[in-house]
Amino acid sequence: SYPLGAYGEFAELKVADCSFFGSDFAIAAPLYEEFLKNHPGSPSAPYAAWMAARSHHLSNRGVGRDRTALEKSLEMLNRYLASYPGTAYEPAVKAEREEVREKLAAYDKMIRDFYEKRELGAAVAARDAHYKRTWGSAPPRGENETERESRHTRLASSS
Repeated sequence: SYPLGAYGEFAELKVADCSFFGSDFAIAAPLYEEFLKNHPGSPSAPYAAWMAARSHHLSNRGVGRDRTALEKSLEMLNRYLASYPGTAYEPAVKAEREEVREKLAAYDKMIRDFYEKRELGAAVAARDAHYKRTWGSAPPRGENETERESRHTRLASSS
């Protein structure tokens, strides 16, 4: 029976890969997740889990945008590390996890800086506490990524 055999699994994975490598990350993520749901014991499950997490990560549009995709990516990367220890993809998964964590931390810092600019001390203190609880340290001081990009844009347009 073709749909349930190895070729069926392979075809499902390649449909997801086509979306991913075509940069349709928001389409690829649920396809990989569906593969994992339908074939949890497949030898390709670690690959599909990693690619689902990568798809969510890459579908994010940057700091200041909806962070749901990054949160889903982090959740899936953590689940990967718990479910598939010692696999060939583990070093790449750990590196991707660190990158996602940095982006989420930058998002939290941007919110904190927003409150600081408006001199809302209680909100800043609450965001500092949230940041420390979530990321294990106080948020770094100095300009954030959005301010740096804005400054570079102004400098480039004035030249």
